[in-house]
Amino acid sequence: MTKTKINSVHPELKDTKLNLEGEIYTATSYSSSQVEKFYKRYGGYDFSPRLFLGFYFINELTINYTEKIWRIDDTYIDRFFRYEKHLTNPELFWGVSGSIWKIGGQNDERWLDAFARDNRLDVKFNRRVELWCDPYENAEDLAYVQDYFQKRGGKSDITIYRGFQIKHGKAVRRGVKKVDNENAYFQDEGSGFSYSLSKTIAGAFPSAHLNPYHYSQFLGITDKKKIRQLRTHLYDSLGKPNRNTAGQLIQEEMIGFGTYSALGIYKIKKKDIINLGFKSNEEEVIVDPHGAKLEKYQFLTFADGCAFSMMQSLSDLWFENIPSKFYWHRQPEDKLFKLFKKLSKGYYDQPELIKRVLTGSTIEGKRFQDLMNMVEDNIVLDPKRALIEVEPSKVDFMYEYTGKMRTRTG
Repeated sequence: MTKTKINSVHPELKDTKLNLEGEIYTATSYSSSQVEKFYKRYGGYDFSPRLFLGFYFINELTINYTEKIWRIDDTYIDRFFRYEKHLTNPELFWGVSGSIWKIGGQNDERWLDAFARDNRLDVKFNRRVELWCDPYENAEDLAYVQDYFQKRGGKSDITIYRGFQIKHGKAVRRGVKKVDNENAYFQDEGSGFSYSLSKTIAGAFPSAHLNPYHYSQFLGITDKKKIRQLRTHLYDSLGKPNRNTAGQLIQEEMIGFGTYSALGIYKIKKKDIINLGFKSNEEEVIVDPHGAKLEKYQFLTFADGCAFSMMQSLSDLWFENIPSKFYWHRQPEDKLFKLFKKLSKGYYDQPELIKRVLTGSTIEGKRFQDLMNMVEDNIVLDPKRALIEVEPSKVDFMYEYTGKMRTRTG
């Protein structure tokens, strides 16, 4: 595996002072004019750990970290995009911008212009990735992904995934049809620049099981205000403030009024990758959407959404002692999805379980435990290698549901 020289610094978040050419910078608030002056003064310098820390302070990333990560305070994002043009040293741009992306600035179309400015994409792939990540948190993953993509360079296809919403009446493929359409591999509705190496993570992202249609279908709730309240409760239960940069409910469109949830499968080349995201366990691949070839997409049902969501949630338990965040794409994801979808289909004859899913209540009870036992009986964990094995002799027959649990055969 390729070894990478770490050239960064993990900033102290409290009581830290930095003397940079006679100026003292600390974890405090700065005016917009002070930020602009700093970007203009140092934007052409070579990247260094000290300069990284200076930008960390001037961008106020040490202040109210929890609020910033859920985008209640978005001033630092707007300031970054206002002044990033002054980061004329390409390596310095990658070293500075990774922290902005990680803490909460991913969903902003201004990134594509920022990435393309001043030959920033001419920086070699491995160096871009090294500068972008926090090596103190991601040293193992950094070495792994550099080696992973090194083996897939050149003309090799790389498969990536993206979960998204489709507004009613909108076409996903440019030109609508796939047959006899030279633009069919370009995506219009639901496109973006954030993808994942993992089908599980991408499939969980749209929260298909929480689409408003299901509140109407299963609970008879059609009032938008009531649905927003229930979804807000779900986010609060996860400790996530419900605000985005516009001060609205976080990702209001993800609530899904008038939308369908979908999962896309894409092919790219290594040269199409802008960078990699090391936040959480998203296994994020950042790609210009014009470089991602949409092979196919599928609409996600309530059972699909439940299955992907449970797979992602349980991974925190299964791999709690695994330092790597890039482990899902190494799993037999299709087999695991088949297993969990069988479990999720068991909800359909249990209205109480569906109600608990849609309202954020704890899912419990004998029936749910029976379903979970079914899953656990069909997988083998290998924590040392961070692998899940699905026993092939047990996957094909599974349980079926006709109002009650059927005895397993085979």
